[in-house]
Amino acid sequence: MGTARCEGRPFSFTSIRTAGVIAGLALLPSCMGNSRPQSSGSIVPATPDHVIQSEHAAPYCQGTNGVTARPCPIWISGPYLVKVFVKGSGVVSLGPPSGCYSYCAVREIYRNKFKIGPGIQCGQAGIEVAAFNSSNQLVGYGRTYVYNGWCR
Repeated sequence: MGTARCEGRPFSFTSIRTAGVIAGLALLPSCMGNSRPQSSGSIVPATPDHVIQSEHAAPYCQGTNGVTARPCPIWISGPYLVKVFVKGSGVVSLGPPSGCYSYCAVREIYRNKFKIGPGIQCGQAGIEVAAFNSSNQLVGYGRTYVYNGWCR
């Protein structure tokens, strides 16, 4: 008892279990990379899964007067929000972002950032946001491009 025969050679159950554990652990890393937050309204940083490269988005990723909005472009594939940072010389506040239509939704605006999430329709949109200095003068416009692949 305690051994099994496979083609006439004895194997202990311990070595078979060990081989099974090693095989299972070998598969684990390939499964771990595909996890995504599932909670509604959670904020996730932009990762390669959320930021994609596209020739269509390139013109929209350029701001004016040195003002940039990042990440650009943005891929929305779930019910989470992405923080968009607007930077430029002297930028301290933002106007309301425009251009989402029904493809995306701006949730909150802070000093130099805003959160964007999915809209009610799948599609793409160029987003523009005015950036102001401490004297409330327009510095320039930050732009980003959104692909919404998660429709409600």
